[in-house]
Amino acid sequence: MQLITGNDHRPRVARDQSPAANDIPRSPSLLRTGILWLMLLLVFPAGSRPENTSKVLYQSVGSSPGTRYSRPLGIFFDKNRKECYVADTGNHQVVVCDERGTPVYRFPHRISEGDGPKLGEPTSLVVDHVGRIFLVDGMVDYIDVLDHMGRRIQKIHPPEDGCEEPVRFKSLALGPDDEVYAALSCSDHTLVVIDTTLNVRRLIRLDAPDEERACISGLAVDDSFNIYITDPCATTMVQIYDANGNYNSGFGQHTAGFDNFSFPAGIVVMSNGNIWVLDTIRQVVSGFSNDGEFLTYFGGRGSHPGAFDFPSALASDGTNLLFVLERAGNRYQCFRLSESEP
Repeated sequence: MQLITGNDHRPRVARDQSPAANDIPRSPSLLRTGILWLMLLLVFPAGSRPENTSKVLYQSVGSSPGTRYSRPLGIFFDKNRKECYVADTGNHQVVVCDERGTPVYRFPHRISEGDGPKLGEPTSLVVDHVGRIFLVDGMVDYIDVLDHMGRRIQKIHPPEDGCEEPVRFKSLALGPDDEVYAALSCSDHTLVVIDTTLNVRRLIRLDAPDEERACISGLAVDDSFNIYITDPCATTMVQIYDANGNYNSGFGQHTAGFDNFSFPAGIVVMSNGNIWVLDTIRQVVSGFSNDGEFLTYFGGRGSHPGAFDFPSALASDGTNLLFVLERAGNRYQCFRLSESEP
């Protein structure tokens, strides 16, 4: 099948029909806000708090004025085309937004399983440099490879020797050489590497101590092919491996403190080596140096700009932009990190 690599032929959403930029949900009541801040104080230690100087550039709330995102679970920023892809899980679709958060294209994700085609529930996605979309759907076990308009190119099924138990693909990440890394839903931290010809090139079994093996909730690969995962069930919740899966280091425990977590669910690595981790329960995004030193955080529970309502996924442009997707807030926000932040 021939792959169309450009995006000039997409039917576009008219810009005057896009959701209003000021379509911001109401802020919570003062009582609710006070209770939430009290909960935050119980999680984070008393004393001085790092100053948050990140700036909200915009928010995107849906694919059209009458259709907000519904339980979105996956987000990816395509640095080549300056477009943001949202796995709009509850609406069974993928939405493509421009660099200002305006939706420019959307398509339903249909799966073929059992009784025939039906609408799926996309949960994770990445886009390679020629515009192919790699999509994980919670209702099937394979990765759907689609062209830029959502037409299927190929299915990639989990390898039979990947794990002992039946598995599905979970988190996805794009490597520096355009290969796709996919985490399998088995307890021994196995990754599948898919090359640019859409073949499974190798399996990587991450060599963590037995007590560190549970479930991968977030996945990233840096420019040196080091692998970063978040695991909310492990003793060490952020783990770093080399390109062959050998354990290098880790940080963050399930306890109070700025440098710890409750449920880390997303991770990105910037070009300067700093690491950003999304915590769904604490509803913050925290920044760390490459050796795990805590640097800063931003967010907190709420529906106003800069706050989060159960964030579900994290993406970046690799330099100074972060995109935070909210499962309950049904939106994503774009943040610009200040020069003083990591």
